[in-house]
Amino acid sequence: MRRLIAAVAFLCLLPAGTAAAAGVQQERIDLLNRAIKQVYAGAPSCKPPDPFAQRTTTTDADPSADLLNTFAIFRRPATAEELALATKERRLPAGGLYRRYARIVMSASGRRQLVLPAQNARSYQPRPQRCVDSLRRHMAALLRGHDAAFKRGTSRVLEQVIRDEWAGEAQGPTEGIFLFTYDGHGTGGGGGGADLNTLRTKGMFFSFGGGARPSLVTGLIPDGVASIELLYPATADSAEVKRTVAVRDNVVSYEVRRSGIDALVEPQMTWLAADGSVVRVVNPVTYVAGCGVAGQLEFKPSRCAAGSLNLSKVQWQWWDSAHAATGTGEALLRKGYRARAKIVLSRPLSCTTENGVILRYFSRARVSVLYRSGNTLGERPGWRSYVVKVEASDGLCELSP
Repeated sequence: MRRLIAAVAFLCLLPAGTAAAAGVQQERIDLLNRAIKQVYAGAPSCKPPDPFAQRTTTTDADPSADLLNTFAIFRRPATAEELALATKERRLPAGGLYRRYARIVMSASGRRQLVLPAQNARSYQPRPQRCVDSLRRHMAALLRGHDAAFKRGTSRVLEQVIRDEWAGEAQGPTEGIFLFTYDGHGTGGGGGGADLNTLRTKGMFFSFGGGARPSLVTGLIPDGVASIELLYPATADSAEVKRTVAVRDNVVSYEVRRSGIDALVEPQMTWLAADGSVVRVVNPVTYVAGCGVAGQLEFKPSRCAAGSLNLSKVQWQWWDSAHAATGTGEALLRKGYRARAKIVLSRPLSCTTENGVILRYFSRARVSVLYRSGNTLGERPGWRSYVVKVEASDGLCELSP
């Protein structure tokens, strides 16, 4: 359970890692795990069934067209070795492993990976409200004596875990994929279950090792990405790392001198096509500033009063963390009108989080929206531009919950 919570908390709440911030975040996670254990001790029925307890079912059906169109490795015939893997018993939090679509692939660095797609990778069931209430009570008791800033940050972690793992609505079956290192005899580190939308926009990555040795990072990447530019910013303990890794057969693997956690949460990743053009920027080191609905924001300055950049479906064509970024998307305007949009971000500034982490963000955004002929707002057809400026109050910043 601890590994799952740690992954959720770090990926969503600590994109710029330092040793001090990681220590504070780990303390929060430790408290959360203590509270969860107390809930289970007092009410065993609140503990979910072990998703690894039963043998994973298999199916001879074909994956969806969406899955097949996203990963080229599933569009080739299976080898004899791959078909033989279909009979091996597995215990994964999934149902309906596609037997004819297990794939053994080799990364550009020479590491073998096993990729397993499944009909349903969602084993989540919401907990009863009494369990959620009990978790909040135990957490409140454990937070006594801590300062206000620590309590606020811990409450964000708690509520996110409640939303994601305790009280979120149960959903129907969702296809997902699992990724493991493979030595020809058995599988090593890995995991998965990510859905297609996550895989298309963020990929799926795992890290192993760290400490005195470099961490090994492995990942699954959708079609259209030929290489990934990685930027690990300098920290108090480590120098900046810049490198490019090749994508082969939809997978990557590389080593980096970072801890297992920092190897995942620190880097800015720029996905590149074969011609060198930018496909997508993931985990940018410089954030988009804005104010509005927190769920739509990656980052927001403290107590800002500027208007919201109500954009969705943003695709970044260029991202230079030191200067500017450009992209396209969809703008939601008044009366529910949706319009094509272009966005240019500029003027990066710095701010400091409650944990002392210094982040950079683009403080100026120029948004151009296209009003179509006959639009319901009565605006003249054509492009119209707006400028939004946001600066952190007193140099303080916070991540959106």
